[in-house]
Amino acid sequence: MHKFLKDHRNRDKYINAMEILIDAKDIAPSSLGFNLYLLSKMEQHIGNKEKAKNYLEQCKNKTPLMYDYLMSQDDYYDTKALELLLNKIN
Repeated sequence: MHKFLKDHRNRDKYINAMEILIDAKDIAPSSLGFNLYLLSKMEQHIGNKEKAKNYLEQCKNKTPLMYDYLMSQDDYYDTKALELLLNKIN
């Protein structure tokens, strides 16, 4: 996610890599849920609201426990604020 937020030119590549990860065979449910959540955040960050919503729905349907946990933490994961912070640090 750090690279996604810093490397604007290659954001599509990071999203494509995450899409491959969520299709990995035998992925643990917690990893699938977290990756779907991150993919949703990435799509939301670049303005693809429909894709973001779709990935979040998949997270909710496929990994409901992980979804509940991540939603309880969601307020802390503001990608726009994280991007600003990363730009100040580097």
